[in-house]
Amino acid sequence: MTLDYPVKQDDISLSSNMRVLMFSDSLPRGAKLGEVATAVNRMVMVGIARGFVFVSRKLSRARVPQPVENNFATQLILSSSGLDRFLMVNGCGPAKVKSNVRRMNQSPVGHVFFAYGVLNIVVKTDGRSVTPSYETLTEYILTKYPQAPLSIDMYDWNGLMYDSLSQGLDRRVIAQLCGYLDLFYSVVHRWQSVRFDAPLISLLVPKTSTRFPSIGPTILQSIAIKDTESVKDLETLRRFMSLLWYRKPWVFSQLSIDNYRSFHKKIFLDLPYSRLTHLEIQSTITGELAHEILQEALYMKRCTFSDVTTPGPAEERLPAVVPTMEYLKLEIDTRDFEKSRNTGAVFGLLEKILSPDLTELHLGYEDGWNTHAFSDFHSKSRCKIETLHLVKMAMKPRHLVQTLAMNPYINELVVEGQSKRKTDGCEILFTDDVLDRFMFDPHGNHLCPDLESLTVNVECVQVEHGKFRRMLWNRFQNSNLREVKIIGSQHLKENDRRALLDLASYRMNVVFDGKPVLDPRWL
Repeated sequence: MTLDYPVKQDDISLSSNMRVLMFSDSLPRGAKLGEVATAVNRMVMVGIARGFVFVSRKLSRARVPQPVENNFATQLILSSSGLDRFLMVNGCGPAKVKSNVRRMNQSPVGHVFFAYGVLNIVVKTDGRSVTPSYETLTEYILTKYPQAPLSIDMYDWNGLMYDSLSQGLDRRVIAQLCGYLDLFYSVVHRWQSVRFDAPLISLLVPKTSTRFPSIGPTILQSIAIKDTESVKDLETLRRFMSLLWYRKPWVFSQLSIDNYRSFHKKIFLDLPYSRLTHLEIQSTITGELAHEILQEALYMKRCTFSDVTTPGPAEERLPAVVPTMEYLKLEIDTRDFEKSRNTGAVFGLLEKILSPDLTELHLGYEDGWNTHAFSDFHSKSRCKIETLHLVKMAMKPRHLVQTLAMNPYINELVVEGQSKRKTDGCEILFTDDVLDRFMFDPHGNHLCPDLESLTVNVECVQVEHGKFRRMLWNRFQNSNLREVKIIGSQHLKENDRRALLDLASYRMNVVFDGKPVLDPRWL
């Protein structure tokens, strides 16, 4: 498709689930929403995109012409980066959009569509029937797009599947699903991306009329598996998962695991960690096992361990060297955090990682800041962190200053203090002294000189003397700070609130608890 205006096709892409159209921040500053609307409309008309659209904050700052909404052949998703300004202008409030998104996520209706050279299949059930129909799938897979790579999604059925399994799913539905799996088996060589609910697969695999083809998915790149903890027949699931990556070419590189409880290494015994470039484990995992995985994953680029617990890697173990990793997210196990078990698992793992290319680091839910461990990691890796998220990390003002001073290249900073109970207050991290360190200095002797986006919990800020609002104005006028997101905006002093509203009127992107501030002059 050729676009005859300054919006390039490279600026428009589909998200991983192929349902959200995204416009990157690389769009030219002169791009107008009308032009983008026309581009989207054309893409929808030719069948490239269907569903929902996300617009970047760069576009949302522009004044929106009233007729634009009529040019869209699709709906809009509310984004935290300011899209509701666009929606408000066109008479579509946030509440309506959020309800649309909620219905989309909970909808039991499946669909199939072709986009960017891939045939996307999302299978859903309401407990009585399965969509899309078998006939529709056969037509798309075998007739309309007989050579297209396949993205198959039998994933995240919002609890319906598990409730139905425990009560005995309708036999007709099971028969239908087995027929679907047989059909997918017949074209296994075209699988490019698959997402499966583990209980569903363990139920269907023994009941299908055909075995998993020996040729296997030769172009498979991405696998997502969810809720292995609910699987009764682990051996069936283990054999199925092993067949997905056993003796396959090096195209397989992305794995997402969402268990809610614990990571079963025996299910993923044959997993070729050395191939992975993306790994996301949303389940409890020991620091020791996470370290073992990273020691093998030489080509890892993005890694998430969302529930790290003890034991950690032994002191005598060498650091896991991950030379290509750019993104790392480590968070304490939810149960440990809720029970106030100060395991130190995040820092125990972090200090055993060496990653020189790391630019984005997310740390969460530790009950105590370990300066030695962080400094050890930083000095060994010598990385240039540009994005730093500190979510519910217990720390002192000096820890924050030391951490930021070590990382002068930060352009996005998130600091959300730790408060487990409503009666507890957060530690004041942005004291007057710390805020002074943020004030612009012409010689560059201020914290985070490249800061563009700041997200902060107001309860972590000393607001009594007005230093916070003065610092924001100072950095807005003298540096690149262009976005401030406030958590707990109800705790803002009135003068600080007015100052932030004034900043919004000068086109700073100001967000209060996920809701972008609207300047009446934009309407």
